[in-house]
This record gives sequence, structure tokens and C-alpha cells, in this order.
Amino acid sequence: MNILLIDDDDMFAAMVKTMLKGSDYYITWAEDIKSTKKFLQNQRFDIALIDIVLREESGLDILPLIKEKYPDTIPVMISGHASLETALEALQKGAYDYLLKPLSKPELDNLLNRCREKIHILDENKKAQELLAQVQKLEAVGRITATIAHDFNNVLMAIIGNAELLMESLREKNSSEDIADLTEILNAAKKGKKLTDSLLAFSSRSMKINGDTSIDQVINNAYQVFARLVKPEAKLITDLNTPDKKVAISHMHLEQIILNLLNNAKEAITESGKGQIVIKTEDVGSKIPAHLFSVLPPDTRYIKIEVRDNGIGMDEETLKHAMEPFFTTKEGHSGTGLSVVHHLVHGTRGLVDIQSSKNNGTRVCIYIPQKED
Repeated sequence: MNILLIDDDDMFAAMVKTMLKGSDYYITWAEDIKSTKKFLQNQRFDIALIDIVLREESGLDILPLIKEKYPDTIPVMISGHASLETALEALQKGAYDYLLKPLSKPELDNLLNRCREKIHILDENKKAQELLAQVQKLEAVGRITATIAHDFNNVLMAIIGNAELLMESLREKNSSEDIADLTEILNAAKKGKKLTDSLLAFSSRSMKINGDTSIDQVINNAYQVFARLVKPEAKLITDLNTPDKKVAISHMHLEQIILNLLNNAKEAITESGKGQIVIKTEDVGSKIPAHLFSVLPPDTRYIKIEVRDNGIGMDEETLKHAMEPFFTTKEGHSGTGLSVVHHLVHGTRGLVDIQSSKNNGTRVCIYIPQKED
């Protein structure tokens, strides 16, 4: 964890460094505002310890710059000349806390522990806001997709219907060349209809996913199919821990979810070489990650399905768009796999949570409400 210490007293700076020696805090010392600005140009800091009196300058003057450039950095004012006015001014300008010199090690440790806890809370809140925005965006995209797919489906039905009537007429006339051309048209139109049917399904307009399904049983029954799908690129490993638990989703839709995830994992491993894919089930009850609190009701009991691989992973930008319909980084792919997964899981009032980074694999965690007895 990076700390920027802004203080013109070299003895105090040396004392702080000694206090934190052997910890996971890395101290950067700036003795004035000029050097502080230089450090802030090239580096982000988790915590800033700022002396209010910096020779002829005021440490309060650096607060707006820190808040503007790095709003997540936690600024703490320190001073050997305490006054109520300066303390209030520091807090009004965005300081997290105000401490007095001389500073003891227990005081410093207590301060940094509180800062670390605040950083953790800010990180979880940021994740929750990003996830909520992603869910809302996907819902909007789903509604738009459903409207377009429905209208396009009507056009295709008219094409298919008239083409089939024309086919009967051509067969009566024994026009083999025209029949071949019309067959091409019919096949293309039917492929288009399959795509629109799929779009309508995962946009929730026609999705009926209710069921009474044991996840472990579905995975066990389809294991050979799943294993063949990922061979030879990956070895499939299962870690199933919910044999007696059921969820309100049909076995067919559950298989579709897992097949899509396995297919994505296989492709990620194909690019990185041979690897492994793990499917794990777990009864997490109501203990969901903190960043999901604002999206999932915490008083509901959930089964978690985790599919993880050691493939190439995704960078931050790709991860942001991973569940959007038609988004793909691979030529020739439709980009509907994760979008289908999202809408099927969302239909159960569950959620898909993806964790991934470049060259570090991908972990997809699906939370589905348990079936009530």
C-alpha cells in the first residue's frame, strides 16, 4: 500500500519510515508542495499524510489537487500546532482525519488500519456500482434486442412462408435449377429465424426457465458431454458440493448455461495452450460477496456455480463488455454466449459475477436462488 508523506521535517519523516519498517506500506516522502506535485504526476497513492505547515506554504493547498487527480486517495492532515479552525478547514476540504504531532506508533497503526478499512469499503462500493450499472445496461440492451428480434422474426416468417409456397409451385413445374436457388434462400431465412428465436429467448420475452433442478445431478449426468466439448484443449475437473440442493431453473437451461461457459473457457485455453477447467458448486446460503449486496437480496439463500479456467483471461476493457450481446474479440463468433448466460440467470433472479485479468484466467461465479421447500 503506497503512502505519500508530505512534511518538511526530515526527522519526522525518518521516524514514520522507522515505525512502518517491515510492514506492507511503501513510503514516498515529499518535503514541499513542488515535489508533491511532481510525485502526483506519475504515481497514485492510497494514503496521503500531509503536514499543515510546510515552511511558508500550507498543506491544505494540496488537498484540492489530490482530490481532483486521485479521488480515491485518503488524505490525513498532521500538525504540531493544533487549532479547531485548521481542523475544521481540513475536514471541509476533504481530509479524512486530523492527527497531532508527536505521533506514536499505536496512533499511526490505528490511523492506517482505519484508512485501510475505508479503502476496502470504497473498493467494494465501486465494484457494486459498476456491477449494478452493467446489469441495468444489459437489461436495456435486452429490451431493445427483443423489439428488433420480434420485428425481424415477422419479416423472416413472411419470407419463409412465401418461399415455401413458391417451392411447391416450382416442384410441380419440375424446375430443378430454380428449386436449388430457392432452397438456398429458405436455408438462409431459417438460420436467421433460429438466431432471432435465440435473441428472443435470452431477452426474457419468451423465456420460461422455471424448474426444480439439482445442479450436481445435471452436471454428473452431462459430464461426458461436457468433457468431450473441452477436449483436447483442457481437462475438465468437477468439485460438486450440493447433492441435496435444488434451484428453480429447468435442467435444459442449466445445461445451456454451463455449455456456454465451458465453450468460452475452452476458447481461452486454446489460445494459451493446454490447461484445465473446473466446475464447482457450493451452498453459500446468504453469504454473498459484499460488492453484490446492492444487486442481490442478502436475505435469500443461493447456490453458487463457479466455472474457472487458466486461459488467457480478459483485460479490463474486454471484461466491461463481456456480457453484451454480439460483443466478441474473435472473428467468426456471434458473441451471444455470455449474454445468453446472463439473461437465463437473471430470469431466476440470480446474478453472474466475472473475475478475470490478462494472462491470469477467468472465474465466472453464478448465484442462483435455492428452491424453496
